[in-house]
Amino acid sequence: MAFLIKTNTDIIFKTAENLDVPIYLHPAPVNSDIYQSYYKGNYPEVTAATFACFGYGWHIDVGIHAIHLVLSGIFDRYPKLNMIIGHWVSFIPFFLERMDEALFAEHLNHPVSYYFKNNFYITPSGMLTKPQFDLVKKK
Repeated sequence: MAFLIKTNTDIIFKTAENLDVPIYLHPAPVNSDIYQSYYKGNYPEVTAATFACFGYGWHIDVGIHAIHLVLSGIFDRYPKLNMIIGHWVSFIPFFLERMDEALFAEHLNHPVSYYFKNNFYITPSGMLTKPQFDLVKKK
């Protein structure tokens, strides 16, 4: 089954690269187990729900998915593949140097930061704040 999933996923990425169209990776509510473990707390349910979604949680979740994609080598297999991620790339710019130094990713052709700088388009998605803009703007 894993081979079929990988093959089907590769078809999507290969097709996007061939068509020269980006794939938009958008956040969604986290699953119930993660919600219960990470976001429920000693506060109102509405606080937990917003913490898990647009308040913080789904940004982290989409960032983890983006890092999974990079670490999988998908951008080495499809170097012209582009992704779009909103919300300032879900906090990833704050960790680019750290990931280059700390993640053991010798199987990749480039440092982790290279892929985020070359294969990802960044949008603010309504989070219009200057510090984040300064962090992601091209030099």
